[in-house]
Amino acid sequence: SEAALFEAARPRTTHPRPVSLRPPEAPPVATPPRPPSRPPRPAPAIATSSEARLKVPEAPPVPIIHAPVAPSDLADVSALEDIPEDVRASLLEAARAVTIVADQVLPAPPALMVLEGEVEIRSARHPAAIDVLGPGPLRMLAPVPPADTELLVVGCADGAHVLIVEQERIEQLRRLAPWVVQELEPASDDIHVVAGALRGKLSRLDDEDLDALIDGTEVVRLAPSVVVVKRAEPVRALVIVGAGELTLRREDGTEGRVAVGEVLFGKELADGAPAPAQARAGKDGALLLVAHRASTARLFARAKSLAPLLREG
Repeated sequence: SEAALFEAARPRTTHPRPVSLRPPEAPPVATPPRPPSRPPRPAPAIATSSEARLKVPEAPPVPIIHAPVAPSDLADVSALEDIPEDVRASLLEAARAVTIVADQVLPAPPALMVLEGEVEIRSARHPAAIDVLGPGPLRMLAPVPPADTELLVVGCADGAHVLIVEQERIEQLRRLAPWVVQELEPASDDIHVVAGALRGKLSRLDDEDLDALIDGTEVVRLAPSVVVVKRAEPVRALVIVGAGELTLRREDGTEGRVAVGEVLFGKELADGAPAPAQARAGKDGALLLVAHRASTARLFARAKSLAPLLREG
C-alpha cells in the first residue's frame, strides 16, 4: 500500500521549509479544451535556511497603501499565458496592488504575486515562517479542500509591493480556464500541509529536526476512502495529516480517526510494530506529508528527537 500511496502523490511545485519553526455533489460542468501543453516551468525560489524566530506583532498594522495596477504587472506571469485574453483583462482590472511594510501582518489573500521585496507566509496558529516569497509568479494561497488552515502574510525587513487577486477571480479562472487553477493548486497544498502538520506535537521538534522532517517528506493528496495502511501490516512510512483526516477500523470493529497535526501509528512506526487498524482517507479526503520507508529511516537517523516524540503516543 506504500507504493500505491506514493502513486497518488501529486507533483510538488515548491517545497516550503519552515524558517525557525517552534512552538450532494454538484453536476459536472463542461470545461473548455486545454491549450497545447507548454514545457514545465521552474519552481519559485523558497526559503532554505533557519533564521531567528519572528513573532507576530500585537500592535495594530499601519495603513495599507494602494496603488494602480499597470498592464505590465501581469505581463510575465507564466501561469496566465494560456488563458483567454478577456479573462486575463478581467483579472487585471480586479487585481489590487498593495504595499506591505516591514512586520505588517495581513490575512492571506486567495492569490498573491510579489512585485517587489519579500513577504513571509505563516499559519495563523504559529508565529513562524512557512515560506518566504519574493518577486515571481502568481501564488494561490486559498486552501483547496479539505485544507482549511488560515494563513497570514507578513512584510519582511524592507517591506513589499504585492498584487492581490480575490476569490471571485479565482473562481472565474476555474470556470473559464481550469488548467490555470490546477497549475496553481499544488503550491497551495505545499504551504497548507505544513501549516496543518504544525498543529500537532511535531511543532515541539527543535529547529534542525523539524527542518529535516519537512525536507524529507512529500505531499500526498488522497481522495475519500483510499486505503493508506492495512491492519497488521508493518508500519514503515511516516504519515502526517496536514488536512482532512484518516479513519481507523480495528479488528473488533471499533473505529477511530487521525486528525490534522497527528501522526498515523507513530508509536508503531518508532517501535517497528504492525498497524493495529486499517487506515483510510476520510469522507472529504486527506492531505498528507509522507516519507517512504528509506526516507523514514534516514529521518530517524538525522532527527534524533523524532522517535522519542512519536513514542509518546
